[in-house]
Amino acid sequence: MTRALLLAAALAALWLALSDVLTLEVLMDQRARLAAAYAADPAAVAAAFVLFYVLAVSLFLPTAALLTVAAGAIFGFGVGVAVIGVGSALGAALGFLLSRHLLGRRLRRHWPRTFARIDAGVEREGAFHLFALRVVPLVPFCVVNLGMGLTRMPFGRYLAVSLLGTLPSALVFVNAGAKLAAAGTAAEPLNASLIVALCLLGLFPLAARHGVRWLRLRLA
Repeated sequence: MTRALLLAAALAALWLALSDVLTLEVLMDQRARLAAAYAADPAAVAAAFVLFYVLAVSLFLPTAALLTVAAGAIFGFGVGVAVIGVGSALGAALGFLLSRHLLGRRLRRHWPRTFARIDAGVEREGAFHLFALRVVPLVPFCVVNLGMGLTRMPFGRYLAVSLLGTLPSALVFVNAGAKLAAAGTAAEPLNASLIVALCLLGLFPLAARHGVRWLRLRLA
């Protein structure tokens, strides 16, 4: 575990240092080194990536999408989805619990009527709105965690809906990363599977918005 923490710290330092220049091309250039490190010590590298993912989303860094693509490029599709799933679950749970136990009680004492109205709305449609925010991440991941922690939504329901909502994008983005890794570099000629993966990557936000709108009309 100590080695995983050190690896996560090193990844965080590198990420912050390169945040202004880090692109898909840079990621693909470094993919071979990261994949080799994973082959040498799978458990430590996977744990370091999970810890780094939790750290990144907790610090409001706009990196979740690129990190999800990176997981596919480094670990492959199956392990990449599992790694992102664990990271998302830990990040969502950590933010929610910290908000509920450190902020919620204090804020509720000051604005009881406001929170009573919020709780009534969450009881009616909170699960749907949480699902929509996860599928179409218009609000940063960590802000949703903190906001939902202030409500009365049960932790189990919150975590289940969060994981269900983040799964579609995880599948699309990890798949794109795995296909890019299989292609070798971002500059190599595209094959059919990579073209499909990149099309899904580009169309997902639009499809997600329409899907959530359709579901909203069905539930109305």
